[in-house]
Amino acid sequence: MMVVIRMKKIIVKTLTVFYFSSVYYLVADEITVNEILNKMQEYENKINILEISFKQNIEFVNVGEKYETECKLVYEKPKKLYYEQNKPQKIQIISNGNNLFLYNPSYKQVFVENWKSWKGIDYFIPGLFTHEGNTKYLKKYFNIKFDKKEDNFYVLYITPKKKYEKSKYLDGKYQFYLWIDEKEYYPKKFKFQSETVISTTEILDWQINTAIDEKIFQFTIPEDVEVLRLNK
Repeated sequence: MMVVIRMKKIIVKTLTVFYFSSVYYLVADEITVNEILNKMQEYENKINILEISFKQNIEFVNVGEKYETECKLVYEKPKKLYYEQNKPQKIQIISNGNNLFLYNPSYKQVFVENWKSWKGIDYFIPGLFTHEGNTKYLKKYFNIKFDKKEDNFYVLYITPKKKYEKSKYLDGKYQFYLWIDEKEYYPKKFKFQSETVISTTEILDWQINTAIDEKIFQFTIPEDVEVLRLNK
């Protein structure tokens, strides 16, 4: 149980930073952060299916633990999801649009929830999943400044607005840097820093609206596992 709860916290804390933006700061080549945000929103609106692979380096500061993870994510609006982590241990999270299954083969456990109840999903990629992650929400709760231009990316520095520093998803103070592709306006990399966690995530592959086999969103519970239903 603790392994799964911890995994949820990792997902929430390390994947919250896609598309976080605000407005009113000038970027070096005279494009404003507000314009970047609008272009990101335009790109996001085109997405019906998203496929990404990424790697993360995560450090838990208080306990001195570090590890690297590699993940794949396939999402079809509005509620279908396939998420697979291959290291340091294999974990799958699959939603068929109604039920959500979190499967840990190492522990022979399957946690079953419904889509609405599993809050970790909200922040895989804000703006693609729930109303809480849309651009209007992000403008309200976050400040953003232009940090620098690095190769073909705008690097943005993001912090929560003071009266919203206490988050229902994140503990303590936090900040992050977000690398945005200057042509396509999608996130390529981010670095998240809080009092307890430092995480760097790099997108290895990003594809939208590809043909996918819908079977990927179906999950059959293995016979030899413990099934824990979190919404009875």
